[in-house]
Order: sequence, then C-alpha cells, then structure tokens
Amino acid sequence: MKIEGEMDMSKAMFVITHKSIEKKIELDDFYYLGVGNNKNNAEFKDSSMDNISEKNPHYCELTGLYWMWKNTNYEEIGLCHYRRFFCKIKQGMYKLCTVDELSCYLENVDIILPKKVNVYMDYFTFYEKCLRNDALRRCCELIIKKDKTYEKIINRLLRQNYYHCFNMFYCKKELMNEYCQWLFEILFDFEKKIDITEWSAQQQRVYGFIAEFLMNVWIEKKGLIVKEIDVAQSEEFPAPMTTNAEINVINPNFLKKILYKLLPIVWPLFSKRLIRKSVKGEK
Repeated sequence: MKIEGEMDMSKAMFVITHKSIEKKIELDDFYYLGVGNNKNNAEFKDSSMDNISEKNPHYCELTGLYWMWKNTNYEEIGLCHYRRFFCKIKQGMYKLCTVDELSCYLENVDIILPKKVNVYMDYFTFYEKCLRNDALRRCCELIIKKDKTYEKIINRLLRQNYYHCFNMFYCKKELMNEYCQWLFEILFDFEKKIDITEWSAQQQRVYGFIAEFLMNVWIEKKGLIVKEIDVAQSEEFPAPMTTNAEINVINPNFLKKILYKLLPIVWPLFSKRLIRKSVKGEK
C-alpha cells in the first residue's frame, strides 16, 4: 500500500529515529520514521500497519526497514539516520545529498551505499572484539549450511578490514524488496537458534550489527553496481534545512588535517610563551 498524504510517491528517503527531533531536515522526499518505543515526533511509526516494532531493541533500524518493505511501494527508496546522511564533500564541508541527486545516480548504478569504513583489522576480529560474542560466526555458518555458494564470499569478506556500514542505502524499491526477503528470512531463522537473554543491552542489538555485514554479502553475491557516497554524521545539523538553503556541516576530518599542518608552526610559538611565563613566575 502507499502512504497517504500529498507527497511524490515515486521516491522517498526515510530518516530513522528513536527520539523526537526538534529541528527536522526539511528536504523534499525526506520523511522521519520513528522506531521502537515511538516516543517521538516522527511522521510515521514503525508500530503501525505490518510491523516488527517490538524487536527494535535487538534489530535497531531494521524494524524501520521492515516497515518500509511491508507498507510502502515507492519506485525508489532509501534509509538513513537522524544523525547520518548521504553527502558530498567540497572544500572541507559536507553538503547533504537531496533525493533528486541520489535518484540521478541510480541511472548508472544499482544501489547507493556509504563509502566503506576501514576497521583496521579483519571484520571477524573486529566484530568479536566489539561485541564479545560468536553470533556473526554462527549466523554465517547457518547461511553457508543452507547455500554453499555463499562460502567463498563470506570467508573473503570476513578477512577484509573495510565494509559498507550503517544499514544505509538508496535503490529501487523492487531491489530493496528482494534484499529484505533474503535478510529477514535469515535473521528470523537465526533468532530461533540463539539465546541472548544474558547479554548486555549493546550485545542484544545483535541483528542490527549482523545485518551491516550481511548487506555486504548480498551485494557481492548479486554482483550489483555500487555508487559509494560519503556520510555526514552529527547530532546537530543546521535546521530547518531546505533545498533552497545552504546545507553545510563542517567536516571534522578536514579540521584535523588543518590542525596537523598548523601544529608545527603554532606549537613552538605557544611553547615559548609558556617558558617565558614559567621563568617570570620563578623570579
């Protein structure tokens, strides 16, 4: 079914949030989707219609993804977060991508994903160090047991140190439907085979974390053409942001680069002042 309301039903970017947002981003085709406890001011709730909202503590933004899959029929659709958006970087500044810009990219690619993140160790080690459980290994074993053709892809990706993360994307709705059918079938089956009751709250978000890796597996298996785009991350974006406004957020990495370049020049001058003050103090 289509969501009711006066909006362009051909494309949408859903902004997943678990809390109320005082200053929403006012860009065309951006819609806030509240997940979990739904104590928020989002336009849409993952607890409405066909949903798995009660699984949010363990599935994270995936309860929003499930809702998008079951309750919308846009031609193009995407998922981002209230503090993470697709962007372009120009002269050290983030400029958030509009849905129209993302849609143009789809003319030449299958899916838009965040640029890969380097975790500086193989992904298998990274996962177990961060979450201290073997859920990823067990889930991968389950997939391989059902379909041996995934074995080489999974083993190779587990040895890599970079991957697409955040469960963010923009693509044709038809492609998202195919992904969701594959993903949730795996996760619902795996959920029956694992006991997380004694795990910490962070560890219990297991299905959301595993899905980040599984998206990479699915993309690789399908042989999809991917367009990678930077991600702007901030708790405080300038708002309201509209298509007519400048949509810039300072890139913290850019500031770090400038600081490192200036440090050799500034530090000697600063240290001399400290020495002078110290000498005067002794006198």
